[in-house]
Amino acid sequence: MEGPRFWSADEFDRQAQRLYEAGDYDGALETLRRGAVLFPEAVELLVSIGYTHLAREEFVWARRSFSQALEREPDHEDALVGLGESRLKLGERARGFQCFERVLDLGFGRDLDLMLSIGRALFREGLWEHAERFFRRAVAADEGSSDAAADLAYTFHRQGDGVKARQWLERCLELDEENHDARSLLANLFGLFELSKILTDGMFSSAYMALATVVCVLILDGAVAVAMETEFARKSRRAARFRPPRCARREASPGPRPRR
Repeated sequence: MEGPRFWSADEFDRQAQRLYEAGDYDGALETLRRGAVLFPEAVELLVSIGYTHLAREEFVWARRSFSQALEREPDHEDALVGLGESRLKLGERARGFQCFERVLDLGFGRDLDLMLSIGRALFREGLWEHAERFFRRAVAADEGSSDAAADLAYTFHRQGDGVKARQWLERCLELDEENHDARSLLANLFGLFELSKILTDGMFSSAYMALATVVCVLILDGAVAVAMETEFARKSRRAARFRPPRCARREASPGPRPRR
């Protein structure tokens, strides 16, 4: 490959992606900034800078980069998602929701990657009912997506609906039997269910039953929560910014082509 002096804007973005995926956020940010100086009209570089700031938990700078991108291309869907997440992180929930709704208004409700990204941003802020809405859209966009099924399961678990959580974990494993995180969560949820049956069948004294219920449910439910958060952290590190290119996402989407 030729040196950076001869790179195009896309080549700067690709090099930054490689650094980002290797965990070198500083290197990725420096590469993107160099590219942005040479190609100030390249909106995609600004969007990538925003997501790299998000990964570094520099939320004010992320908001600034996404806002600059949207000044140049007001309907840029990735920038809207990034700005929405930045605003959530900064406590601007209503304005964050507006960004996500704008993505839907533009016709991206059947874009799997975008729906998962929005759902995960909401999930990380503990906004589980809102996250459920977008994960359901993700499932509708691609019924064969094990990620969408798993994310919906995690959200139901967080809302205290173990039955639906188990149903969607089972669906996830039907789609991807090698998903060990989902299998572990499912085992823990079945453990809680079986424990509940044993305790409610009157096999223990009422005092011991109360104590055992508290201790065992905390242990098992804690295991579910830890495993779930680990899975979300893994997904966030892997896909926080560098999603498939916009054209590739549209070709893969089973829904109608979004309005531009």
